[in-house]
Amino acid sequence: MDPHIPSHWTKGYVVANNIRIHYWLTVGDNPPMVLAHGCSDDGLCWTAVALELEDRYDVILADARAFGRTDPPSQTESADVQVEDLAGFISALELAKPILMGHSMGSLSVAWFSARYPDIPRASILVDPRLVPRTPKAQTARNSVPIENRFRLF
Repeated sequence: MDPHIPSHWTKGYVVANNIRIHYWLTVGDNPPMVLAHGCSDDGLCWTAVALELEDRYDVILADARAFGRTDPPSQTESADVQVEDLAGFISALELAKPILMGHSMGSLSVAWFSARYPDIPRASILVDPRLVPRTPKAQTARNSVPIENRFRLF
């Protein structure tokens, strides 16, 4: 166990979207909240936030693809692969109506996930989002999301 991680937290892996995704979980019987980190971090960057929220939520700190202890990407993946990683992660943990919060890169994943799967999250919180297309292929994928779902985010 890492020394700065509370001893009552658990860690584990799920297989989702063809990769192993590592996560930390505060232990409780509260509504689930998934925190998605930014590009220069891993799930543990949310430790202070999780400590503040763990009495009200079961906070899940996931390492995104290629970060922390999660498997690396392949050469052929699109920029939107993290949206499907998030979908697979939520499904693998059988989370019902999780609150999603993302920072920077994580907020982009949360935003597009919430547009693509609007009935899954209870709420979506975006911190420092960069909501612009990254590649023509990603823009095509985003355009497949009904426009009313994209506007619903805002």
